[in-house]
Amino acid sequence: MKYHKEPTPMDVNNYPMSYNTHDSTESDDKDLLDPILKKLHKGDLIDRLLGCAYGQALSDAYGLSTEFEDRITVATMYPDNTQIIPFQDYILTAHSSRWTRGDWTDDTDQWILILETLTYPNGDDIMFAKKLRHWIYQCFSELGDCRGMGLGANVSQVTSSYNFLSDPHEASRTTWERSYRQAAPNGAVIRCSASALVHFRDIEKVKSTAISMCKVTHFDPRCVASCLAVCLASTYLLQASTEDDIEILIDRVQKETIYILDDQLTSEHKEEFLWYTHKDRTLEELNLDEPRSIG
Repeated sequence: MKYHKEPTPMDVNNYPMSYNTHDSTESDDKDLLDPILKKLHKGDLIDRLLGCAYGQALSDAYGLSTEFEDRITVATMYPDNTQIIPFQDYILTAHSSRWTRGDWTDDTDQWILILETLTYPNGDDIMFAKKLRHWIYQCFSELGDCRGMGLGANVSQVTSSYNFLSDPHEASRTTWERSYRQAAPNGAVIRCSASALVHFRDIEKVKSTAISMCKVTHFDPRCVASCLAVCLASTYLLQASTEDDIEILIDRVQKETIYILDDQLTSEHKEEFLWYTHKDRTLEELNLDEPRSIG
């Protein structure tokens, strides 16, 4: 890992920062999930919860194999399109070489920070802000990390604000205003499903925490809409309330997101949101490797 300056100590008092370093993979250890499964008799629910967690980390780690590469470059790197890209043995790029093969990125690190925040009764935007600032300078030391890596420009600007630790939403709003209300990167939506994982039994908490955690660094209503939509969809999937009909789920989430945010979204924003989330949208139409927005 390459760093350009030494970390400086930050104020992270008043909130717990401890992490569980116990490794339960030794041969004489019992599966910690067994008693939970036996007690609850809800193996399907546990599967869905684990799927949400593993899906976050593994898709993040696997995504490094092509992150920031366009489709032409990917086709050159992996010319046999009948074979999947090998994990963990993908071809290293200038971007992915910054991580150990198989490692996840800052996306999942921040997901974990939100997960930790929301497991505390008083977990709020200020606690997440303190955890995020702590992560930037120390990351997860028990995993051998020495500093958070992969921080986007928007998050870097917000977290560097003088009032970030005391009023993160205001710091985020000010940063957004300085961009003439144009900055709407995807750094919040790729970490947001933790709200659904923790609060899937309480839809109102899912809504409020999804919005609050997003605004800590991404104040634009388009960012908020994307986080809210993902968390609503994740919640209904965890609840198994959709009866496996993905089109009904998409329609429900679209309507609820627009209803909840209402006039926070302009007419143009609403049209854009509905276009991007339409059930018939194709990857070609989304143009995900467009140079100005790739990543």
